[in-house]
Amino acid sequence: MIEQTVEELTPVVGTRPACRALGAAPATIYRRRRPPAPRPRKPRRPPARALSAEERQAVLVELHSERFVDASPAQVWATLLDEGRYQALGRRDPAPDHAETVFVLPAEAEGTVRVRIFTPWSELPFAGNPILGAAWVLAAPLQRAVVEIETASGIVPVTMDRDESGALVFGRMVQPVPTVELYAEVDSPPRRPGGVGVSAPGRAVRQRAAAHVRRARVA
Repeated sequence: MIEQTVEELTPVVGTRPACRALGAAPATIYRRRRPPAPRPRKPRRPPARALSAEERQAVLVELHSERFVDASPAQVWATLLDEGRYQALGRRDPAPDHAETVFVLPAEAEGTVRVRIFTPWSELPFAGNPILGAAWVLAAPLQRAVVEIETASGIVPVTMDRDESGALVFGRMVQPVPTVELYAEVDSPPRRPGGVGVSAPGRAVRQRAAAHVRRARVA
């Protein structure tokens, strides 16, 4: 309605005075009169971590299968996780170079919960930051001073400190002692030759070298 009135007043007072009188933006009026030529949209390159067409189809087939027909996606994921078919979800993490994805499951031993930790490429038996983060998230709703987390490296107790108001302020844990085994050969050069960081059991290691870095597997 306003644009139509502006067009009716333009021959009498001009476009800008008509816009000022009616509170319309001149740029909007000019754009409507001479719309920009449509530009072809550039095709978007799929993200490197996106599922392929075959993977997407496999996910849909699994979700619509008879055993999962009445299950939620979360239930399907948890079931497939224990069947060793869950690694692809770790690739969806927004920070693939260093982040881990943690899945919290019911305890199987004497712990509070059981967790499995995935990177975009493999499963970790233990990693410090994911364990502390999971304990922090769980401590509040569970109202526990100590969250005992079952990992592939054993049960890790995480003690949570609170302030006078009861809010969480700090967490500490005792890490399992790792063992290290060197691979005989390097399959591929490191992703970043300038520096390689290891976030896994034990002390963090950062080695700078232009040459290939021998990889270590933490058990």
